[in-house]
Formats: sequence, structure tokens, C-alpha cells
Amino acid sequence: MKERKTTMHKDSFGKRVFPRFQKSLLLEVTPGIGGKVHDLSEYGINFSLENKKSLPNVISKIKIYISDKSFIEPVIKVIWKKETENSKNILFGACIEKITDDDLEKLRYFLISEKTNEIVEHIQHTEYIEHNEKEKIKTIILNLWLNDFRSYLKKINNLSEKANKKLIKNEGEIVKKLTALNNSFLNKIDNITKELDNKKLNKIMHETFRFFIGPRSFRSDILRRGYEKPFGYPGDFQLLEDIYDNMPKENCFGKYFGFYFLDNPYAQSVRKRKNELRKILVKEINNTQKEQLKVMNLACGSCREIKEMYEEKKITNKCSIYFNLIDHEQKALDYSKEKLSVFEDSKTKFNFINNNILRLYRIKDNILKELGQQDIIYSIGLFDYLPDKLLKRIMNFCLYVMKDSGKLFISFKDEKKDPFAPLPPRWFCDWEFIPRTKEDAEKLLTNLEFPVSYKYWYDKTDRIIFFSITKR
Repeated sequence: MKERKTTMHKDSFGKRVFPRFQKSLLLEVTPGIGGKVHDLSEYGINFSLENKKSLPNVISKIKIYISDKSFIEPVIKVIWKKETENSKNILFGACIEKITDDDLEKLRYFLISEKTNEIVEHIQHTEYIEHNEKEKIKTIILNLWLNDFRSYLKKINNLSEKANKKLIKNEGEIVKKLTALNNSFLNKIDNITKELDNKKLNKIMHETFRFFIGPRSFRSDILRRGYEKPFGYPGDFQLLEDIYDNMPKENCFGKYFGFYFLDNPYAQSVRKRKNELRKILVKEINNTQKEQLKVMNLACGSCREIKEMYEEKKITNKCSIYFNLIDHEQKALDYSKEKLSVFEDSKTKFNFINNNILRLYRIKDNILKELGQQDIIYSIGLFDYLPDKLLKRIMNFCLYVMKDSGKLFISFKDEKKDPFAPLPPRWFCDWEFIPRTKEDAEKLLTNLEFPVSYKYWYDKTDRIIFFSITKR
């Protein structure tokens, strides 16, 4: 029987890689010295002994009863110990130093089944599902988590071990294997979740997946930021900057999850979208016959497209350009100001405006009076998060403050073009987009307060649709 030596891995923000289960289990250290497990993971354990005797050795083999008939016997290393408040027991924290492959599989099965029971419990108490249907669903769920997911998790762990031991020299090969594992399981779990068509169950399934994979995947800073949403919303300026940079910063296995995320179809599209917008701005500015241009960017974020446009010295027109950059996040504006200030001169001005995009329509007269009519207005990314009613208000605001000769540029993700693309952000990061097709986007351009004409085209990934909108 193979025995595996383990190491307590920690992620970049200092938490345990493997989630702990709070579970009361019987434990035996040596004959006559028993105790209780309080929480348990694949790599660690907290427990208490029934008397004040300490462990005979710092490193000891113990027996943990994960059921009435089943136990595992890992070798543990005590990290800390302390007496309880009533001084009746001693609490211990330990890492699992060695465990056989068979015991590791028993433990993993136990941990996953404990979490799966929560899903089964929900199904059992769902009133509108018939009894026969409940049994069918439970079978599907148990097979998914106890077989498919357990196999997926085992393969992820094995890949991580090989990567850490440098057994796979080519990083691209590691990313390729990780991508295949992730995508295969995401397709399977997403299809099952759609078939179940239960909102509460859907949420539990997503939470269970992140409960187990999150401590592994969130060793990637970009994935963790995508999930934690430090500004309270997905896709903040710093995250987009990381996507634009397209290079994970970690030195652990999380780096490969970072590569996986950055290779995701939507991450690729975000970079191509920024490049396409930069081309649009360069073309519009260089081809204008006007002596002065006013350009408005809604939800401007980091203004990466403007920064790159000036860094690469793409602007050849000598006209005056006034950029009105609007965002509700002051930190994004401060970041943009720091990056763009070097390009400001007598012909190029940047005006940073801290305001909520959603209230601009209500104050459109004040905005028009303060900033004047705009020649070019654009927004990318924002429209993928807002419902139709709010988008129409924003577009009506844009048309109100736009010159009759002006142009409005917007973009959407087309859900028909790549149905898989939203799955990694959704399952790993709880990052949702409002799904739209080209036809859905075109409907938004009808019945506006100003009649419009428009042209549309797709970016190079064929996933992002751009609209160039003018007043009729």
C-alpha cells in the first residue's frame, strides 16, 4: 500500500488550501487515550483529548473514525496545543504528515459526501418535486459529486503535486492539462444544473464547487479578486488591468489557475475589445476635420485604451482633445489620472469626474451645461451588467449630450457566439453577465428618445459585438 507524505500548503494570503469541516468524530491516539475531532481537512486536524495527558510524541500515528465501521490512520505532526477554559481537555492543532493513498481517498470521499448531504437534504425538502423524481435527482447529484467531482479533484491535486515537484517541465503543458480538467467538469456540472432548473439548488451547487476548488483556485490572485469583488462589483479596474497585462504574478500552483482564467474566451475578448476600442479612437480622432473634439468615456475604469493610444504615439491630428472620464469609483479615477497625466499638454486635457453612471440621466441638463455637447461617447464592459431598462436610460443620456454629428460606441458580449465562455467566471468567481444576443442588443436601440442609425461588427474573437450609433 502506497504511503503519501504531505506538506501543509498555504496560499498567497495565508489561509489553508484545503477547507476544514467542523465535524465531531471519535479519535484514538494510543490505547487508553481517546478524544474527539472538531474539524478536519485533507491536510490538517483540530482535536481534543479526554484527559490532560499530552501526546506521547510530537509526531504520532492516530486513528480517526469517519464512520462506525470505517477509520483512517494518518501520521500527524502537532503544531500547537492549549488547555480548554475549564482545564478538562487539551486542544491540539496538527497537520497530516503521512497518509496512505487508500486512506486519503476514504477521507476525501467522507469530506465530499458530508457536503453533498446538504444538497440531498435540500432536494428531500423541496415540496414540488415528486418522490420518484427526487430519487432520480439524488442519484444524479450523488454520482456527480462522489464520482465525477472526486475524480476531478484527485486529478487536480495530482497535477499540482507534479507541478510542485517539477515533474512537468513545460508550463504550457500544465496549463493545457488544467484547462482540460476544468472545462470538462464545468461542462458536466453546468449541464446538470441547467436540467435541474432549481434556483436554490443552483446556488448550493455553485457554493459547493467553490467550497472545494476555491481554496485551490484562489491561490491565483486574479481569480480570488474576481470572486471577492473588493469594490463590491465584478470587473473592477484593477482586475481589468490584470487581464490586460495577461501575466499571473504567483509562484505557486495558483499561477496555473491564473493562466487558465486569462486564457478564458472572455478574458481574451476583453483584451481584444480594448484593442478594438483603441483603433476606433485613433481613427475617429485622426480623421476629424474639427479643430476641437470632446470625448466622453462612461465607466472609464483605468482608461487603458487611452494610455496605450498615447504611449504608442498613434495620434497624429493636431486638434484639441478634451476627455471627460466618468466613473463612480474614485480609486479608478485616481489610477487613471496618475497614468494619463504625463500625456496632458495644451492640446490634450483630461477631466476626471466622480459620478454614478446610473444617475446621469436625471442630471443630464447639469452635465450638458457643465461639459457641453460631446463629439464621441463610448462605454465598453458596462452594458454587460445592466438590465435593459437602465441601459436605455444611459443611452438616452448619451444621445442627449451628444452632438448631432457625434458618435456613440458601445459593445456587448454575444452569448450565442460562445456558450461556454461564461462558465469559468460563473463557477469559479460567481461572476455573472446579463446574457444578450445581437438581436437583443438591436432591440435596445429601438424606441429611444432620439431616432438613431447604427452599424455593428464583431471583434477578432467573434464574441464581442460593437455598435457605432449616430442620430438620424
